[in-house]
Amino acid sequence: MLLSADKSFIMLKSACMAAFGFSLFFTACGDEKTIVSPEPIGTPSSSSYFEELTSSSDDEISSSSYDDEIESSSSLETESSLYRKNCMEGPSIGRIYCYMNRFVDEFPECNAENEGLIDSTFFMTEPPTYYQCEQGSWVERNSSVHCDTINKSEGDVCILSKNGIPTERYVYAGNGAWYDIDSLANANPECNAENDSLKQKLTYGEDPNKVTIYHRCFDGAWGKITELEYYCPTENMSARDTCSYEIDGQMNYYLYEQKSRNGEKAWQKSNFDPKLGYCPIDIALDKYFVESEDEYYTCEYGEWKKITIEKK
Repeated sequence: MLLSADKSFIMLKSACMAAFGFSLFFTACGDEKTIVSPEPIGTPSSSSYFEELTSSSDDEISSSSYDDEIESSSSLETESSLYRKNCMEGPSIGRIYCYMNRFVDEFPECNAENEGLIDSTFFMTEPPTYYQCEQGSWVERNSSVHCDTINKSEGDVCILSKNGIPTERYVYAGNGAWYDIDSLANANPECNAENDSLKQKLTYGEDPNKVTIYHRCFDGAWGKITELEYYCPTENMSARDTCSYEIDGQMNYYLYEQKSRNGEKAWQKSNFDPKLGYCPIDIALDKYFVESEDEYYTCEYGEWKKITIEKK
């Protein structure tokens, strides 16, 4: 859309922003609880799963749709020229932004020669809105348009990055369609009172592009949680409780311990010694001692250190 001069700093259009199971059991060991990791009981790799995801997806938006009509002073002027004209007539402090944008009317002609070409509109620093030339028209797409479908199989993963940092992740659903891995639409079944607190683990693709995400049903809505939150709960935990789980052949150890002077406790990533136990990596347990074979040890930043204690 095009705004009048006195509103030239208002954006034209927002850019397009681009299994299951929860089972914990405890093994008594003195006053400590040991948490054994839950195992997912489903997989998102079946064809019916992707059919469900894509059956109601909105992959295409017509490039001719706009939120508002373009204000036009002349039928010969383009959207881009009208915008910049009004923008330059606005306050001088904002004129630096008048050319930090791109409009569909500035795209090359969508013809047979440019079939499949990808271009984008943008305004100032907003994320771009992507378009692809298809059969004579520019069609709006999300960022998955950059994911190549050649030789792709259902369940393959596409990771898009900017400056070396992953920004979007998609899973191939077949028939040229990619689905947003991080969308909460992937979480199912319905989150309701019956399955409140249910946790879900979904894994897509294979190394080196394997992606795993975690969800939790809470108060009637699915939400994202971290790997640690999936495996190690915080409800009803006490100091020095432990949690361990294995990911891709590597063990992860955590000790529930005070992390600040205010007494707040949290899971602390730890090293594990079969004889001495868990030793948090980021804190020093200088007041906690372990005796083994008449020798004493204290934990300092992930290492057990031998100390001498004088007996009276």
